[in-house]
Amino acid sequence: MTTTPDSDRLRWLGRSLEMVPGTISWAILILPLWLSFSYPWLVAYFVLSFDFYWLCRALWFSGAVIVAFGRIRDVVAIDWVERLTGLEDPASRRAALEVRLIAVGSAAPRGALGVNAMARSSGAQRRRLRRELDELRKVESLATPPPSANDLVHLALIPTYTESLEKLRLTVRALAEAHWPSERKICAIITRETDEGGIANVRTLQDEFGDAFAEFIHILDPLEPGIVVGKSSAMAWGGRYLYRMLVRERGM
Repeated sequence: MTTTPDSDRLRWLGRSLEMVPGTISWAILILPLWLSFSYPWLVAYFVLSFDFYWLCRALWFSGAVIVAFGRIRDVVAIDWVERLTGLEDPASRRAALEVRLIAVGSAAPRGALGVNAMARSSGAQRRRLRRELDELRKVESLATPPPSANDLVHLALIPTYTESLEKLRLTVRALAEAHWPSERKICAIITRETDEGGIANVRTLQDEFGDAFAEFIHILDPLEPGIVVGKSSAMAWGGRYLYRMLVRERGM
């Protein structure tokens, strides 16, 4: 096999580029040790800058976790059935929320001691009410009204692979006990065709919770050739399957 000068140059260029990440990594590890003898002040600045960077990252991450926890708590506290029902008459719902917002604001604790637990609770409630008011104003500006809550069907698609029966049972039980009419709840679990344990688990769950849903659907993922095996591919297959079954064939 013969090589040309151009191919040799390209091979050495590729090899040189492959060495760049490792060279930089080793330089970062070794240079502080070498520079600490000749340029200690430079190493000191580097260490302080590095520490300050990670301090900022830690503070940012902690703040993000606190904000996320607060948002999750606010979402859990929402009565979603009440909000869906309110969409049928946005004007009346908005008027009732404005009255409630005034009542919450007047009942908020005041004093020189600052914010306490009750004040934080009323503040979170006011934020939820304001967000819902903003959403209702957007709904009122729509050309077509949203669908009625009585027309909505909740569909839960659960991908699973080697999960234990107990873990799946907790998930399905939470869906079964959710405050929503059972005739408008559908549970769908997707497993691989080769997952015999998962198939047996789904059959057990269908026997236990089948009456709590309008339908309890079991989808077998055939693992199409060329796909990347994982949750995303399973969800994509299950979504297409349910769309064909529920929308195209039944017109839901």
